[in-house]
Amino acid sequence: MASRDELLAVTLHLLAERGYASVGLREVAAEVGVTTGSIYHHFSSKEDLVRSAVEHYASRVFAQQDALLESDASARDRLWAVADWLVASDRGSGWRRDFSLVVNVELRKVSGFERLYGRLRTTFVRLVREPVRAGLASGELALPEGATVDDVVSLVMAGIVGTLQMHARGSLRVPLDRQLRLHMATILRSLQP
Repeated sequence: MASRDELLAVTLHLLAERGYASVGLREVAAEVGVTTGSIYHHFSSKEDLVRSAVEHYASRVFAQQDALLESDASARDRLWAVADWLVASDRGSGWRRDFSLVVNVELRKVSGFERLYGRLRTTFVRLVREPVRAGLASGELALPEGATVDDVVSLVMAGIVGTLQMHARGSLRVPLDRQLRLHMATILRSLQP
């Protein structure tokens, strides 16, 4: 029998790769190599499995976002950390990319996740806004003429979410990690004093 954690990991990955509508208990069971009935040992339905997977990984995300917010690194390094967090390729971190895809592409289509999505978005805004403000105060960063901190936050978020959506549709012509890093490099270049 598959472990609960294995079912959650496979569910998150399948949601990221195929989308909510294309993932059912049969697909999860086939990927894990168990019967659909064994999934019912842990979860009552597809919705329960998806909710459990998203909540499980959201708790990990909140802990990691808190660590990023508490960092005393430079503003540029803190902003790079946001992009690196999404694309890190160290062993066991692929769930972060999967989670980002699920949250920014799939959860927006499924009812019942509005509060969680709002909390994730609020924290992510802080991950961008706080280093930009600190960088401006220290002179490490400068806004382009006529731009505001909120303009920069919107630009970072739009680029990341747009890139994730393009990846999910299969229309991104370069590797996801390369595109996200290029996006952040372009923004940081525009913030040079």
